[in-house]
Amino acid sequence: MNETTKNSISNAWEEYAVFDDFGRVWIISDKIHVLLRTSKENAKYIVGGDIESYYRFKCNFK
Repeated sequence: MNETTKNSISNAWEEYAVFDDFGRVWIISDKIHVLLRTSKENAKYIVGGDIESYYRFKCNFK
């Protein structure tokens, strides 16, 4: 892996992921594709669907 790729991966994790007090990783949903280094469509497939719709549903029905 070249340095550019290493820096890109490192920067993406620093900018778009947060670890909470319990060690859980929280990722900005519309940036998952950047962390996985794939297209938005592939990222949606990998995580199992439309992330934004799922989040809106969960927030509306607490």
